[in-house]
Amino acid sequence: MNHTNKATMKGLTAIELLIITSIIALIVVFATPMMNSVFAKSDLDSAVEITEQSIHKARVAARLYDTYVVMRVEADQDMNPHSITILMPGKDTDELLGEWKEEFVLPDSVRIVSGNMLINFDAEGKVDFPAKLLIASNQDDFKQKEFIIQ
Repeated sequence: MNHTNKATMKGLTAIELLIITSIIALIVVFATPMMNSVFAKSDLDSAVEITEQSIHKARVAARLYDTYVVMRVEADQDMNPHSITILMPGKDTDELLGEWKEEFVLPDSVRIVSGNMLINFDAEGKVDFPAKLLIASNQDDFKQKEFIIQ
């Protein structure tokens, strides 16, 4: 009589491999949309932080140099990524000489919905006309952040 000891048998059967493969496939199917949502949220959070930082820098530059500062929001539908540029013209001139310029680029997966705009900060850091800036995720239109700059 030939007895096989179960302790010496090693390896997986085809059924066991099939079950493991199908479990992994189910995990991937359900995890992928959740991961996309997480990445979209982190990109939107990053864009919000960049926008807040650019508004703050424009106000500080206007107060510090006692001059007006222009914040240009570039959001052409054809252009990607969208960007925010801060320009400070030469003192006592109306032309933008580009004496100081800083550009903030938003992540590719985020867009500025409100379109192109120029926002002028006076020497006290106040805005001439309040502006509404709306940032949204390209992957999920319900994920948005609105800024009212005044």
